[in-house]
Amino acid sequence: MSHKSYDSSEHVVIIGYFSDNNENPEAPLPRETIPLEQDLEQLETQLREVNANQEQLNKNFLELTEVKFLF
Repeated sequence: MSHKSYDSSEHVVIIGYFSDNNENPEAPLPRETIPLEQDLEQLETQLREVNANQEQLNKNFLELTEVKFLF
C-alpha cells in the first residue's frame, strides 16, 4: 500500500512507494492540506516574482546591448 503524508513540523512532503497493482494512493487528511496549500501559494508568488525579474533582466540586457553598439 502506498501513501503520501505531510510532516508539518519540517514542511517536508514524504512520498511512499507505489505498488504495481494499480492501487490508488491515500489522500491526505484535510488538516494536512492546509500547510501544503499555504506553501504552494507562497511558491507561486515567488515564481511570479522570479519570472518578472527575469523579464526585466532580459529587457535591461537588450537595452545595454543596443547602447554598446551605439558607442
